[in-house]
Amino acid sequence: MNDSVAAPLLMTAARADAPLWLAAAQLGARLAELLRAQANEGDAATWARELGFLDAHAARAQTLAHELQASASQAEPPALARLADTLGLDDDERCLLVLAAMPELHEGFGAAFAALHPRGETRPTWALFSWLVTDDLRRPRSWQLLQHSPVLQLGLVRIVGDTPLPERNLRLAEGMACALNGAPEWPESLAPLPELPDLPDFTDLPARGAADAASVEANDWLARPAPQQALALLSGDTPALVALRGPVAAVVRLRARQLAAALDAHVFAPEGEPGDGRGAPAAAAQSGSTAALVDRVRQCLQQCLLRGCVSVWLFDAPPPAAVAALLESWPAPLVLAGALPGSLAHSTRALLTLDATPLSGAALARLWAQALPELAPHGALIGARYAVLPETLAHLRRDLQPWLATGATPPLPACLAALKARTTHGSDGFALRLVPRASWSDLVLPPDRMAALRGAVERMQHQQRVLDDWGFARHQRGARGLRLLFSGLPGTGKTLAAEVMAHALHADLLVIDLAQLVSKWIGETEKNLAAAFDQAEGTGAVLFFDEADALFGKRTEVSDAHDRYANIESAYLLARLERFDGVAILATNLRGNLDKAFLRRFELALEFAEPAAPERAAIWRAQFPPAAPLAGDLDFDSLAAQHPLPGALIRNAALGAAFIAAAAGQAIGRHHIEQALQMEYDKSGRVSPH
Repeated sequence: MNDSVAAPLLMTAARADAPLWLAAAQLGARLAELLRAQANEGDAATWARELGFLDAHAARAQTLAHELQASASQAEPPALARLADTLGLDDDERCLLVLAAMPELHEGFGAAFAALHPRGETRPTWALFSWLVTDDLRRPRSWQLLQHSPVLQLGLVRIVGDTPLPERNLRLAEGMACALNGAPEWPESLAPLPELPDLPDFTDLPARGAADAASVEANDWLARPAPQQALALLSGDTPALVALRGPVAAVVRLRARQLAAALDAHVFAPEGEPGDGRGAPAAAAQSGSTAALVDRVRQCLQQCLLRGCVSVWLFDAPPPAAVAALLESWPAPLVLAGALPGSLAHSTRALLTLDATPLSGAALARLWAQALPELAPHGALIGARYAVLPETLAHLRRDLQPWLATGATPPLPACLAALKARTTHGSDGFALRLVPRASWSDLVLPPDRMAALRGAVERMQHQQRVLDDWGFARHQRGARGLRLLFSGLPGTGKTLAAEVMAHALHADLLVIDLAQLVSKWIGETEKNLAAAFDQAEGTGAVLFFDEADALFGKRTEVSDAHDRYANIESAYLLARLERFDGVAILATNLRGNLDKAFLRRFELALEFAEPAAPERAAIWRAQFPPAAPLAGDLDFDSLAAQHPLPGALIRNAALGAAFIAAAAGQAIGRHHIEQALQMEYDKSGRVSPH
């Protein structure tokens, strides 16, 4: 082929403004002309059917192009032109894309390629492309493209096969043909996450006062200087990278999707989003294959590149190095949110780090009031315990529809059940989730201790007034959290008090399993702790650390590596506990074993002493339900005076006595209790008074 033939071929077949289907038809027609020019008479007869198809298809495509141009139905640049402009592709590179796409567009093209293929396959070969772009035997242009073209480097076109290079096939990346041809639908396996549901716009709501105006925000987060800078950077010509970070995963997801909505971008979650099975490469992530995950992420990036849209990536855990490298080198604007890769700091791209600031308490209250006004009677209680985001509220409205359809206020238990169903997802990891059943009537403590616990519950219930309406939340990190320390001998009611508080707050109790949480591997304990705190914050549960001195113990002088890493764990705990926005209760038998730095961070520290005689009598009475048959010789005041035991041992003895009496077919009497008490003395190593 000489240059006088090649130049008009490429300029016509892959011109910048041609849609894919037209460029393919024109390239087919030019290919037919070249075949006729190069072939002898016998070959032309052999290819008569293929050549006829290429000519007829080009003629029909040209007619359709004229009709569309006359009707002005093509209002925006075709995907091929947009892609070529984004990547700066020249005529040869557009030709490479069109050639690889042709078998996907019409079976006639496949038949034509099969006639030319050395093995009769329906794909164009690298030799065919090289023949189109140059007649030089050295093929310098094809070698240049092979080394440097983004069409090949980004995987838009792949050279496949294990034969010598000239005979290898050109294959368009999976799912690209439809997008290049203008189809709006996404391949099902690559579909992005759904958009945020429609909710009221909070930016126009009047502020309740000048002091409140600065802190009340929801959607107007986008109007702040940092998000505005990020939007400008992502909308520019530079392939910028925005890193969105924050301590609360749910808030990061909200802010990422707000950015996506403002940019008309698409959101992807390689691990899948909680409660949503549509995370694009989720299947590959679950398979544990890094190569498969990289391939799926690349396909999603290719789709966004073809559609001219920004992609937003949510990570629950730092992505594998290969995925991070792919994202950081991709020549298009991106947003990475959540658990960011460590290599991000060394990125050569324009980089902006953006903080996903949480919604203020006042903004959350208004969110509830506008999205679910029917829940106004429960608003103060629910708003104080559940930092529910807009997408969850939309789900909640559907869940409570049986009541909302009639205009009735759903009962509080139904609201809480729906909230827990929407906010509690997956495994609780290193915690045991308990539904508390014990109430204030089950807890026997001195009046001052009971008043302190009730005050702690009221503190959580009045947060909005104090922190938001009165402005005490300003400049106070972790002000919305409540940290309590329960100390005292075993069996004095620390765990029961934690359960009672969770019940009063209408929350579940997350009991940390230290045996599973603490790891010998460096960094794993901190990772497990982070997951526990995030789970408690996201679900509104009360976090309970029993035997907390095992984790919150005193820091030591550094004499070896073990001491240094133990101190790092303590430092992490200090920081995470301080910014925790939920309720955390630490129980310890020995308060003196805790680091003093932890002690000053507690809003309430209670010492649980062994109960006095009147309290022991009340505990004895509380153990026997109304249906339990009691003998006439039971005197709880006498039992309390004779047996100075903590509440846990009293509960054990009462239950043991009930089983002894049931086995004997008798009502529960004094001798049954004395027998059960003796077993408790023997187990605990205490000396029986008898």
